[in-house]
Amino acid sequence: MIKNIDTIVSKNIGEMEWVLKEFAKEAVKLDDKGELTITTLEKLAGKTIKSLIQIVLLMMGGFLSNVVRSEVNRICSCGKKMGISKRDVTTRILSMFGYVPVTRDMLFCRRCRKGQGVFDKELEIYGEHRITKGMTEIMTYMSQLVPSFERATEAIKKLLNIEVSPTQAQIISEEVGKRVFEKRKTKAELAYERPEDAAPQEVVKI
Repeated sequence: MIKNIDTIVSKNIGEMEWVLKEFAKEAVKLDDKGELTITTLEKLAGKTIKSLIQIVLLMMGGFLSNVVRSEVNRICSCGKKMGISKRDVTTRILSMFGYVPVTRDMLFCRRCRKGQGVFDKELEIYGEHRITKGMTEIMTYMSQLVPSFERATEAIKKLLNIEVSPTQAQIISEEVGKRVFEKRKTKAELAYERPEDAAPQEVVKI
């Protein structure tokens, strides 16, 4: 359940309406000056879309920050129960559209010295990098297309207007590459040990 959803929606719909009205006003001004072209309108649309995206990102953060669950899983991966260390901590999650601010209580494990937010696993807010799956895919894909991580981050900045560091892109790409390698390795070992399970259509029963 999401608390205060009507309030969140009403507030942001009002802001969206204002942004769209400003877009229309600026278009009329361009027309009055004889400067209304597909090029000038495209630039104006870019600014408008950017403003709308920021509103949607805040709505996403509002939804995630107001999620209510009947039970909270406080068991750490090490098996020990975690306790609440801080209340109402805001974390910025990098998505493919920009940063999503999420506010929630933080849990901490005294045994392994690790922390996480309440409902992080359920909401798929996990990993120390605080990056969504969609943004991870984009960073990895760009890093494969161009010869350096510097060029990859430049392309991301140019196309998405999102700034990430070359070091961050390298770390993410290498971690994804390692997971892919391990997955393929496991699949190859399965095919070697049990070919009838890995590729049953290739196994001819006599």
